[in-house]
Amino acid sequence: MFWISIIILILSNLFWIYQAIDNAVSMSYYRDSCEDYQSDMVELKRILDTKKTKEAAINFLEQYKVTYDSLSKGEEFIIHLNSFYMTFDKNGQLKSSETL
Repeated sequence: MFWISIIILILSNLFWIYQAIDNAVSMSYYRDSCEDYQSDMVELKRILDTKKTKEAAINFLEQYKVTYDSLSKGEEFIIHLNSFYMTFDKNGQLKSSETL
């Protein structure tokens, strides 16, 4: 019975060591993907800031199949992406582009 307890203790400790290593590796991959996502969004914002009309921005987003949300708020039209949004006036001209 004693040896069975020792074996179970060793196996459970090996399991916890594996879990700790797996969590560390997962966190590393998560951090890298977040950095890649952030740099991609900065680049997308830089490109979209050159699109001065609502139609040009929407055409660009649809051409490259970028997921976005849009809404009308009074006379403004807002295109919302995950980390920034663009506001257009009633004439469809870019009014502002702000990071969240």
